[in-house]
Amino acid sequence: WSPEAYVTMDTRTTMGNTAREAVWEQNQNYGNDLFAVSWHNGARPLCFPWQGKVITRYGQHGKTKDLNGNTVEVYALSETTYGEPAGLFGINCGHFPIPFVPGYSLARQPEQDEAQNAKEYAESQRQRALERKLREEKRDLAVLKAQGASEEEIKAQRIRVKNARTNLNNFCEETGRARRSGREQTPIRATWPDE
Repeated sequence: WSPEAYVTMDTRTTMGNTAREAVWEQNQNYGNDLFAVSWHNGARPLCFPWQGKVITRYGQHGKTKDLNGNTVEVYALSETTYGEPAGLFGINCGHFPIPFVPGYSLARQPEQDEAQNAKEYAESQRQRALERKLREEKRDLAVLKAQGASEEEIKAQRIRVKNARTNLNNFCEETGRARRSGREQTPIRATWPDE
Protein backbone atom coordinates (compact mmCIF):
# COMPACT_ATOMS: atom_id res chain seq x y z
CA TRP A 1 0.00 0.00 0.00
CA SER A 2 1.17 3.52 -0.72
CA PRO A 3 0.68 5.90 2.21
CA GLU A 4 -2.07 7.91 0.48
CA ALA A 5 -3.94 4.77 -0.60
CA TYR A 6 -3.77 3.32 2.91
CA VAL A 7 -4.95 6.53 4.57
CA THR A 8 -7.82 6.85 2.08
CA MET A 9 -8.86 3.21 2.63
CA ASP A 10 -8.64 3.54 6.39
CA THR A 11 -10.62 6.79 6.43
CA ARG A 12 -13.33 5.45 4.11
CA THR A 13 -13.65 2.20 6.06
CA THR A 14 -13.70 3.91 9.46
CA MET A 15 -16.37 6.38 8.31
CA GLY A 16 -18.46 3.52 6.91
CA ASN A 17 -18.11 1.51 10.12
CA THR A 18 -19.08 4.51 12.24
CA ALA A 19 -22.13 5.33 10.11
CA ARG A 20 -23.25 1.70 10.08
CA GLU A 21 -22.91 1.37 13.85
CA ALA A 22 -24.96 4.56 14.31
CA VAL A 23 -27.75 3.16 12.12
CA TRP A 24 -27.66 -0.18 13.96
CA GLU A 25 -27.72 1.50 17.37
CA GLN A 26 -30.67 3.71 16.44
CA ASN A 27 -32.45 0.73 14.94
CA GLN A 28 -31.86 -1.23 18.15
CA ASN A 29 -33.21 1.70 20.22
CA TYR A 30 -36.48 1.21 18.33
CA GLY A 31 -36.46 -2.49 19.23
CA ASN A 32 -35.62 -3.60 15.70
CA ASP A 33 -32.60 -5.49 14.41
CA LEU A 34 -33.66 -5.92 10.77
CA PHE A 35 -32.09 -4.01 7.92
CA ALA A 36 -31.96 -4.20 4.14
CA VAL A 37 -28.63 -3.97 2.33
CA SER A 38 -28.25 -1.07 -0.09
CA TRP A 39 -27.37 -1.86 -3.69
CA HIS A 40 -25.33 -0.47 -6.54
CA ASN A 41 -23.89 -1.59 -9.84
CA GLY A 42 -20.37 -2.97 -9.85
CA ALA A 43 -20.63 -4.47 -6.37
CA ARG A 44 -17.85 -6.71 -5.16
CA PRO A 45 -18.42 -10.44 -5.74
CA LEU A 46 -18.84 -11.21 -2.02
CA CYS A 47 -21.34 -8.35 -1.56
CA PHE A 48 -23.40 -8.84 -4.71
CA PRO A 49 -25.59 -11.74 -3.49
CA TRP A 50 -26.69 -9.74 -0.42
CA GLN A 51 -27.80 -6.56 -2.17
CA GLY A 52 -31.42 -5.74 -1.31
CA LYS A 53 -31.71 -8.66 1.12
CA VAL A 54 -33.25 -8.20 4.57
CA ILE A 55 -30.86 -9.23 7.33
CA THR A 56 -31.15 -9.69 11.07
CA ARG A 57 -28.15 -8.87 13.22
CA TYR A 58 -29.01 -11.12 16.15
CA GLY A 59 -31.80 -13.40 15.02
CA GLN A 60 -32.04 -16.49 12.89
CA HIS A 61 -32.98 -17.11 9.28
CA GLY A 62 -36.73 -16.67 8.90
CA LYS A 63 -39.52 -14.63 7.36
CA THR A 64 -41.32 -11.34 8.00
CA LYS A 65 -43.94 -9.18 6.25
CA ASP A 66 -43.48 -5.85 4.51
CA LEU A 67 -45.87 -2.88 4.25
CA ASN A 68 -47.93 -4.61 1.55
CA GLY A 69 -48.18 -7.85 3.50
CA ASN A 70 -45.71 -9.62 1.24
CA THR A 71 -43.59 -12.32 2.83
CA VAL A 72 -39.94 -11.34 2.96
CA GLU A 73 -37.05 -13.73 3.51
CA VAL A 74 -34.81 -12.71 6.42
CA TYR A 75 -31.20 -13.87 6.57
CA ALA A 76 -28.96 -14.00 9.62
CA LEU A 77 -25.94 -11.71 9.47
CA SER A 78 -23.78 -14.76 10.21
CA GLU A 79 -24.94 -16.29 6.88
CA THR A 80 -23.49 -13.38 4.90
CA THR A 81 -19.91 -12.52 4.07
CA TYR A 82 -19.87 -10.01 6.94
CA GLY A 83 -16.53 -10.08 8.73
CA GLU A 84 -14.48 -10.91 5.64
CA PRO A 85 -12.20 -8.10 4.41
CA ALA A 86 -13.75 -8.14 0.91
CA GLY A 87 -17.18 -9.15 2.23
CA LEU A 88 -20.32 -7.26 3.12
CA PHE A 89 -19.44 -4.03 5.00
CA GLY A 90 -15.75 -4.98 4.76
CA ILE A 91 -12.78 -2.85 3.76
CA ASN A 92 -13.80 -0.12 1.29
CA CYS A 93 -17.33 -1.54 1.01
CA GLY A 94 -19.81 0.99 -0.35
CA HIS A 95 -22.92 -0.71 1.04
CA PHE A 96 -24.91 0.55 4.00
CA PRO A 97 -27.78 -0.83 6.10
CA ILE A 98 -31.30 0.51 5.59
CA PRO A 99 -33.55 -0.11 8.63
CA PHE A 100 -36.37 -2.53 7.78
CA VAL A 101 -39.40 -2.32 10.05
CA PRO A 102 -41.79 -5.29 9.64
CA GLY A 103 -45.21 -4.16 8.47
CA TYR A 104 -43.97 -0.64 7.67
CA SER A 105 -41.05 -0.99 5.26
CA LEU A 106 -41.27 -2.03 1.64
CA ALA A 107 -39.08 -4.87 0.42
CA ARG A 108 -37.35 -3.56 -2.68
CA GLN A 109 -35.39 -6.15 -4.58
CA PRO A 110 -33.04 -4.54 -7.09
CA GLU A 111 -33.03 -5.61 -10.71
CA GLN A 112 -29.63 -7.29 -10.81
CA ASP A 113 -27.75 -8.86 -13.67
CA GLU A 114 -24.80 -10.82 -12.34
CA ALA A 115 -22.87 -10.70 -15.63
CA GLN A 116 -23.33 -6.93 -15.95
CA ASN A 117 -22.34 -6.44 -12.31
CA ALA A 118 -19.19 -8.53 -12.83
CA LYS A 119 -18.31 -6.48 -15.93
CA GLU A 120 -18.72 -3.19 -14.07
CA TYR A 121 -16.74 -4.50 -11.12
CA ALA A 122 -13.89 -5.59 -13.41
CA GLU A 123 -13.91 -2.16 -15.05
CA SER A 124 -13.73 -0.45 -11.65
CA GLN A 125 -10.75 -2.61 -10.70
CA ARG A 126 -9.01 -1.79 -13.99
CA GLN A 127 -9.63 1.92 -13.40
CA ARG A 128 -8.18 1.67 -9.87
CA ALA A 129 -5.06 -0.02 -11.33
CA LEU A 130 -4.63 2.76 -13.90
CA GLU A 131 -5.03 5.38 -11.16
CA ARG A 132 -2.39 3.62 -9.04
CA LYS A 133 -0.03 3.55 -12.03
CA LEU A 134 -0.51 7.29 -12.60
CA ARG A 135 0.17 8.05 -8.92
CA GLU A 136 3.25 5.83 -9.02
CA GLU A 137 4.63 7.67 -12.07
CA LYS A 138 3.95 11.04 -10.41
CA ARG A 139 5.76 9.92 -7.25
CA ASP A 140 8.74 8.76 -9.33
CA LEU A 141 8.83 12.17 -11.02
CA ALA A 142 8.84 13.91 -7.64
CA VAL A 143 11.70 11.69 -6.47
CA LEU A 144 13.74 12.46 -9.58
CA LYS A 145 13.20 16.18 -9.10
CA ALA A 146 14.12 15.97 -5.42
CA GLN A 147 17.30 14.05 -6.26
CA GLY A 148 18.33 16.66 -8.77
CA ALA A 149 18.19 14.23 -11.69
CA SER A 150 19.23 15.34 -15.15
CA GLU A 151 16.79 17.10 -17.44
CA GLU A 152 16.79 14.04 -19.71
CA GLU A 153 15.68 11.74 -16.85
CA ILE A 154 13.02 14.21 -15.74
CA LYS A 155 11.78 14.62 -19.31
CA ALA A 156 11.58 10.83 -19.76
CA GLN A 157 9.62 10.50 -16.50
CA ARG A 158 7.25 13.29 -17.53
CA ILE A 159 6.52 11.29 -20.67
CA ARG A 160 5.72 8.25 -18.48
CA VAL A 161 3.34 10.41 -16.39
CA LYS A 162 1.70 11.67 -19.58
CA ASN A 163 1.36 8.11 -20.95
CA ALA A 164 -0.18 6.88 -17.69
CA ARG A 165 -2.68 9.77 -17.78
CA THR A 166 -3.47 9.06 -21.45
CA ASN A 167 -4.08 5.37 -20.69
CA LEU A 168 -6.49 6.33 -17.91
CA ASN A 169 -8.26 8.90 -20.10
CA ASN A 170 -8.63 6.41 -22.95
CA PHE A 171 -9.99 3.72 -20.63
CA CYS A 172 -12.57 6.11 -19.15
CA GLU A 173 -13.65 7.26 -22.63
CA GLU A 174 -13.95 3.68 -23.91
CA THR A 175 -15.98 2.47 -20.93
CA GLY A 176 -17.91 5.65 -20.14
CA ARG A 177 -16.62 5.63 -16.58
CA ALA A 178 -16.20 8.92 -14.75
CA ARG A 179 -12.72 10.12 -13.94
CA ARG A 180 -12.07 10.44 -10.22
CA SER A 181 -9.35 13.10 -10.15
CA GLY A 182 -9.00 12.85 -6.38
CA ARG A 183 -7.76 9.29 -6.85
CA GLU A 184 -5.04 10.51 -9.21
CA GLN A 185 -3.42 12.93 -6.77
CA THR A 186 -0.25 12.38 -4.80
CA PRO A 187 0.63 14.23 -1.62
CA ILE A 188 3.72 15.62 -3.35
CA ARG A 189 3.36 18.07 -6.22
CA ALA A 190 5.25 16.26 -8.94
CA THR A 191 3.88 17.75 -12.16
CA TRP A 192 3.32 21.15 -13.64
CA PRO A 193 -0.21 22.29 -14.63
CA ASP A 194 0.40 21.52 -18.30
CA GLU A 195 1.45 17.92 -17.62
